[in-house]
Amino acid sequence: MGGAPRVAAIPEEVRGLAARVLEVIDHEEEQFSGTRTLRGHSLLVAYYASAIAARLGLNPVAYYLAGLFHDYGKLEARARGLDEEEYTVTAARELLKRLGAPEEIVEAVTGVLSRGTTNDPVLGDADVLSKLGLRGLAEFVAKWTARGSDLVGMLVEGLPRELTVARNVDQYLCTMAAKELAQPLARETLEVYKRLLEEAEEALGLGLRLVEESIEGVIAVFVTLDRCPNCLRGGLEKRLEPRRGRVCRGYKLVHRCPSCGWVASGGVCLPRRQCSGLGSSRSLCPSCQD
Repeated sequence: MGGAPRVAAIPEEVRGLAARVLEVIDHEEEQFSGTRTLRGHSLLVAYYASAIAARLGLNPVAYYLAGLFHDYGKLEARARGLDEEEYTVTAARELLKRLGAPEEIVEAVTGVLSRGTTNDPVLGDADVLSKLGLRGLAEFVAKWTARGSDLVGMLVEGLPRELTVARNVDQYLCTMAAKELAQPLARETLEVYKRLLEEAEEALGLGLRLVEESIEGVIAVFVTLDRCPNCLRGGLEKRLEPRRGRVCRGYKLVHRCPSCGWVASGGVCLPRRQCSGLGSSRSLCPSCQD
């Protein structure tokens, strides 16, 4: 599993600015959710955005900063009932100006953010890549642990989305540069998550396993189990149903225990981005755009 690209250091020309941005991100997350998991994710997205931009002859510094900012302000916007994407652009512009960033950097970064992870191929691809590999696994575990999830909840509810992206990674990416980076990462992701599931099953004995469903051209990967983790009885009811989340459309596998009422569902997101320009290789799922 040595094929994953090495994460580079923060670009020297933005090191001080990036440090101050991360401090603000930490403060906002603690204020609105009581956790501190966005920093690691933001750094990964920033790195991959910069790496893809450099391969495409775009501005890697602007994309690095856009990666740091891509989730900035969204927790506050959600709490206030505001449009998250618009608020991120406004909040990032105000913070960059307050921190003394050059006007050309402010305009370049907010230009990327105005397209967001859905419409900017580079930023969107960076967000996908951040979920892959051992680093993606570390962030996944940190996020679900911060939510107070136990092991079974993390596997059944959280793992399907990560596995489905890794299993169909080319369908979730736009640029050839990202697809080249993704191949070793996707293989690594599938290997480590499968091993995690196998070892969890050895310890818990609940019948944990993977099931695949072909849905709208995507091989969706769900985690199922045979016995309830609450009362340890079998006979779980299972059903596959459509879902529309806050940021994506997809399907979820719902488990319910008729004995004790335990319920859990693991959802997957279908590709939803329209890829065009900036090194894009093809359009994805044109019929399911938001």
